[in-house]
Formats: sequence, structure tokens, C-alpha cells
Amino acid sequence: MRAVVLDTYGGTEVLGLRDIPSPVLGPDEVLVDVVATALNRADLLQRQGLYPGPSVLDGDGNAYEVPGMEFSGTVAAVGARVAGAKVGDPVMGIVGGGSYAEQLVTHERLLMPVPASVSLADAAAIPEVFVTAFDALVAQGGLTTGRTALVHAGASGVGTAAIQIAKAIGARIVVTTSTGKVERCRGARCRRRGRLHDRRLRCGVQGDDRRAGRRRGVGRDRRRVPRQEPEQRRYRRANHPGRRDGRGTGRGQPRGGAS
Repeated sequence: MRAVVLDTYGGTEVLGLRDIPSPVLGPDEVLVDVVATALNRADLLQRQGLYPGPSVLDGDGNAYEVPGMEFSGTVAAVGARVAGAKVGDPVMGIVGGGSYAEQLVTHERLLMPVPASVSLADAAAIPEVFVTAFDALVAQGGLTTGRTALVHAGASGVGTAAIQIAKAIGARIVVTTSTGKVERCRGARCRRRGRLHDRRLRCGVQGDDRRAGRRRGVGRDRRRVPRQEPEQRRYRRANHPGRRDGRGTGRGQPRGGAS
């Protein structure tokens, strides 16, 4: 099969297209005919030697790398123990390297089905940014319906993915971006002037329009991040060190005030 190969590091001149051996399919793996891939910052760093990927040895014992972290395509073959994919399925996913090739193999659990409404060309650019945004907001941050998240660099790939994920789960999101990139946030359904879109999204502005950013965006909504649940609010009121009845819990003091 053909693949983009790195034999050394440097500028774009080190990228070469040549034939390499086809990947070997394991019992839990899926062979994918790659239709599209995407270009990420990590790929640029790998080409420069700053983010090495997994290397492969050719027949002469020389090491080379095939860059590429995400892909879309169709299932060409499945291993003996694979139960979640079948030949012909449109799939997408993330790999440690090797997506700049006509074929690749990956574990079946690392594949995602491509929705019918998404083309394979577009699907190749989904996994890296959306998985990253979902992991940060939902899996790690615990974002749920009605809560609020602050996303910096809202016009970036991960930022626009975060805006769409927050809207999909019914969360509020505060976004910062430079003035020249506000349209990208609008494209991800964020309005600039602090007005709500579907009463869910706000967009703050920084950079050349700092005064507007303080007036319209994060400066106004910062008090709501993160949103406190009713139980948390009741606890804070009951234990505030400034309670007039003297029953609050001050920092380092037992309940009831200083002895």
C-alpha cells in the first residue's frame, strides 16, 4: 500500500510517498480502508522531530514513521474476535500514528461509527477535537445540563467542538476569543454581544476589544462559573464565617466560632 513516510525530520521536503507493507490484522483488530485523514499540530511537530511517533522497520532494518492521528474510512476486514464492526461499515477514530496511509489497523474499541449525516471527508476531522473537548468538559469536568463552562480560545478546533458539545447537552458556555475570530464562534452558535443564543450560549471578547469583553462577556458571567448546586449553596450559607448569629464556621475554627 502507499503511505506518506518520514525517514528523517525537517521541513515539508522530508515527506515522501512510497509503497510500504500492508498492516497485519490481529484477532481484536479492524482493517480500515482510509478515505480521509486530517492535519493536526502534532503532525507538524512529528515532522520536525519534536513529537516522535511509532516507528516501523523496513526490510533492510531502516526505521521510518507514518504520521497521522485521525482518520475516516470503511471497514475492509475484521479479526476473528471482533463483534462490534463488520465489513463495509463507515468508521472514524484516533490512532497513535499511521493514518497517512491507504490502510491501517486499530482495535475495534477505538472505532466510532460515522453518522449518516456526516461525509467521510468531514468525519476525519471530528475525532481529535471532539474527543478532547468531551473528555475535558464532561468526562473530567463533569459538565451537565444547566451548568456553566468557560472555554478559552473558543475559535480553535477544540473550542468550537466544546461550544457544540455544551449546547447539545443543555449547558451554558462562556467563550473568550480575539476580535478577529468572533465569526468562528458565531458559526458554532455563540453570539458576540452577550445576548443568549437559544438562552444557552454567551461569547466574551478579548484582545483589541477588551472593554467590550469586560462589559459583555466573561466579566459579567464569571460569578456563575462553576454553578453551585442547591446543596452547596445551603451549606455555604449555613457555614459562612460572617453569619450574624455567630454559628458560622470560620477558617480553621470549629463550628460555633472561636473558643
